[in-house]
Amino acid sequence: GISATPWSPSSSETVNISATITDNVSVAGATLYWSLTSPVTNADNGITMAVTSGDVYGTSTAIPAQADGTIVYYIIGAADGDANTTVSDEKSYTVVDPVAHTISEIQTPEDIALSDSSIYTGVKVTTSGIVYAVASYGYYIQDGAGAWNGILVYDNKNTPASGDSVTISAFVREYNKTLTELDVTAYAVNNSGNT
Repeated sequence: GISATPWSPSSSETVNISATITDNVSVAGATLYWSLTSPVTNADNGITMAVTSGDVYGTSTAIPAQADGTIVYYIIGAADGDANTTVSDEKSYTVVDPVAHTISEIQTPEDIALSDSSIYTGVKVTTSGIVYAVASYGYYIQDGAGAWNGILVYDNKNTPASGDSVTISAFVREYNKTLTELDVTAYAVNNSGNT
């Protein structure tokens, strides 16, 4: 139950880590240890974790922002009321600065005769558009009226309304090798009520 927020930060973003920690007696405390080298030990940078709700613990301060391309490694150490200790498996995240592209640039394939997959598949991008449809699994945005100007945004956290102008950072994915979609890492509403 360990998660990083955001899970794919840019170089301007700090990262908070949370984890579900349980014990048959009681959890006495937890600490996150992080480093730019692996393996991480309890001698590396330490951040105290506190209960945020129920059995979920979160970092009291965030891991500082790091340069584009940096891999941050981390572990969580916990102790129970009987002075037993345990350490999580090592986790990591990579700092990736998105590159700005229009929806058409993201959608237009290199050679439609070979594939309609985006040439940016697997790349983190930033783009903007108007929400024109909302579904349970995300929403669709477009930034123009021509071909290749609309795209599915897979997002189960944010809930825009039709007509919202949004800017997102996301990884470009190909769902079932036929549907280009954006898997959101950052989201902002610029304004609302657009046609």
